Formats: sequence, C-alpha cells, structure tokens
Amino acid sequence: MTVTKAESIQLSEVLKKYRWATNKGLREMAREIGTSAATLSRIERGGMPDGRTLAKVLQWLLTSHEIATFGPRNEGLEPGDHRS
Repeated sequence: MTVTKAESIQLSEVLKKYRWATNKGLREMAREIGTSAATLSRIERGGMPDGRTLAKVLQWLLTSHEIATFGPRNEGLEPGDHRS
C-alpha cells in the first residue's frame, strides 16, 4: 500500500487533533499505538509512515474506545482549545 502525501497530511491532522482533544502526550499516544514517539512525531508533521506503521496506526484508530466519541464536535480544535 502506497501512501500519498495528501493522505499522509490527512492522517497527521487526525492524529494531532485527536491527541490535542484528549490531552494525550506524544509518548503516551505512541505507546498506545505501538510505535515510538519519534515515529508518531514524524507522522504528525506529515511524514509518510511505512506499511507496518500505517497498519498499526489504522488498527489503533479503528479500535480506540475514545475515537468513537471524537468527531464533528471536536472539528477544528487547535492546540490549547478546550471543550466543556
């Protein structure tokens, strides 16, 4: 599976917004996904993950209990934004 730059950027935005919305640190989320903090940071900056890492990220997104509640209500969140 080849990841395009546009798809990589979309993935990075989803991961960043989710992490900010849940107040998770980079290391904490990387540990949950099963990758290193350096790798997650690279992905969040738009880097293209290899196939194995992409599979881990997608599996984590699909099975995360919290991701089900992350959606339209959190759209547009930026670092430092808080929702009540």
